[in-house]
Formats: sequence, C-alpha cells, structure tokens
Amino acid sequence: RRLFGLAAAQGDADAQCDLGAMHDDGEGGPQDLVEARRLYGLAAAQGHALAQFHLGGMLADGEGGPEDAVEARRLYRLAAAQGHARAQYRLGGMLANGEGGSEDCAEARRLFGLAAAQGDADAQCDLGAMHDDGEGGPQDLVEARRLYGLAAAQGHALAQFHLGGMLADGEGGPEDAVEARRLYRLAAAQGHARAQYRLGGMLANGEGGSEDCAEARRLFGLA
Repeated sequence: RRLFGLAAAQGDADAQCDLGAMHDDGEGGPQDLVEARRLYGLAAAQGHALAQFHLGGMLADGEGGPEDAVEARRLYRLAAAQGHARAQYRLGGMLANGEGGSEDCAEARRLFGLAAAQGDADAQCDLGAMHDDGEGGPQDLVEARRLYGLAAAQGHALAQFHLGGMLADGEGGPEDAVEARRLYRLAAAQGHARAQYRLGGMLANGEGGSEDCAEARRLFGLA
C-alpha cells in the first residue's frame, strides 16, 4: 500500500487503481471509500479501464460520495469500449433498465453479447433471458437454451433454474426431465427459492426420477 502510494503520487495509473482497490477493500490499512473514489478517478481520467469500471460502480451505488447514475453510465461506456467484460455487462443492465439515461434494450442485448462472448456468466444468463423473452430483438429459444447452458455450467444458479425450466417443458430443444431435475437441484443447493419449489414438485410427482415426498416437503419448507 505504501509503495503503491509512492507510484500513485507520480501519476502511475495502475498504482492509482490498485491503491484505490486497497482503500476500497480495507486491505493493508483502514477502509476509506472517499479516498478509493478519488484514486479511481485519477486513474480513470488517464483512460484506465478497470478504474473506470470501479469508479462507475461507486457512483452507481453512491459509495464514497453522492450517487450519480449518469456519470456511472458514462464511465461504464468508456471501459466497455476497451473490452472490459464486467463494464459491458453493467452498462447493458443500465440500458435495459433505463438507469442514468434512456432505455435501449437492443444496445443492452448487444453489450450482453460482448460480455457473454468473454465468458461472463451473468451476461450469458441475462442475454439468454432476452432471447427467451424476445427483448431487444427476436425471440430465439434455441439460443436462450444455449446461453443458459453456458452460464449454468459455471454454476450460475439463475441460469440453472431457467435451463431446468426449458428442459422440463421442452422449450428450445428436447424435453429432459432427468436433466431438469439435476439442474433444479444445483440451483436449489445455492438457495434459489423457485428451484427449491420446482424440484420439490418433481420429487412429489416422481418426475425425472423416483418419488420422494419427504424431500419434497423439506424443499417446499426451504422455499
């Protein structure tokens, strides 16, 4: 932290960003969100994508100073243009929800696609949902199922739940109750209430495997 401070004082953007992160997380000394925001700002002004992303997050959440969704959106856009996957995802979310400016679901879908291509599980899941619902472009259940599958394979509970539903109902491909039950179980183990409920229903009715009313009752209780 001391050495990052020396380098940051000389204008090194990497040091400013890393020192900001240490203040942000309380690493190597006390947490100081105001100082974290200041340091991220110095690095962001030099075009540092990670600092732009972190500063955007602090502004979006009102950490270390006033909330400013408009400036957060601008910073995410700068970082996203440099290929920062999480910034692409966060900017997509702001556009989809009309935060910090007008709503633009088509652009949100494009940004989610960029982040999803870099392996971001949240983006894969949210892009899957946009294909599932026909939001920001045409409905494509096959593509929705594929994207949910990518995120589910990374342990993303919401994607596991959605993919389980598509498999249970035969949407976007063949019906597969056994795999649906497995996916619901994975999401349920992460505390996903709707997955606990759906898995309970499959167990109560013997869908995708043997009937187990006692376990169904337990899962319904959790949900």
